[in-house]
Amino acid sequence: MWFRWSRFARKRATRSLVASGLMVLVLTGPGLAPAAENPAGQSEGRETTSKTVRLEYELHWRFLLILTFTSTSQRQASGHYRIETEGETVGIVDTFFPWKARSAAEGITRSGHLRPSAYESRSHFRGKTQEVDLSYEGDTPKFRIRGQILTEGEREPVPEKLQQNTQDPLTAIAELTRGLAMRGKCDGRWPIFDGLRRYDLLYDDLGPTDLETSGNDPWSGPARLCRVRFDMRAGQWRGEERPEEDPSQVLVWLQTLVPGQDPIPVRFRVESEKGALDVHLVKPPESG
Repeated sequence: MWFRWSRFARKRATRSLVASGLMVLVLTGPGLAPAAENPAGQSEGRETTSKTVRLEYELHWRFLLILTFTSTSQRQASGHYRIETEGETVGIVDTFFPWKARSAAEGITRSGHLRPSAYESRSHFRGKTQEVDLSYEGDTPKFRIRGQILTEGEREPVPEKLQQNTQDPLTAIAELTRGLAMRGKCDGRWPIFDGLRRYDLLYDDLGPTDLETSGNDPWSGPARLCRVRFDMRAGQWRGEERPEEDPSQVLVWLQTLVPGQDPIPVRFRVESEKGALDVHLVKPPESG
């Protein structure tokens, strides 16, 4: 009996670590520097230039490599933007808990802020697929969920009132790095609805710091340290034994790797009850 419980406990702990790691996917969107806004009446087909940044990350738990993922952002001269993230488990974790995830958001810059028009999320686990789509028309996003919900149990519904005036998670993290580029600080509170849950991302600026060297990435030296916290508002699990989904906090170190370009997240530390996960930008960003 003890052996069976121990295996079950290890399974839940591992899945919790993977879930926390996948949550980092929404925190790795490259920053989108301020771009010219689309003037009223201007044709959307006139944009002629765009900028693309691609980042590659690895997620480690102690000595174990758990996930690899990429984040790609594209900004057009008209103010339109698109952000994509893709990740998958690797190694021994992939053998027992094969998981792939992809998400994307797009929208336009208006009144100094990013305004999403669409968001999609795709997750695959052991032959099951979960698909979430959101479109932004008016104050309340329209959402559709298809396939199978990959997490066990039932959630409390998210009231329509709490869905109003929200953003998708990728747009929110892009606002973090834009704010740092424009104001020199990474702070703010952003309301998020991802189709299943309603939560706030709280950004705290912890000031300049000196990034120590690591054997998992080439970065060190002056950086900006930001903290991300999660405030769940609705969509919680029903019942007393709710599986842990979100880390207690995420520490993000940002550096300006190329003069004149936006700060980029080069390292994360995901802190939760199951331990700490470390995320590393493994090589310089690819730009085009």
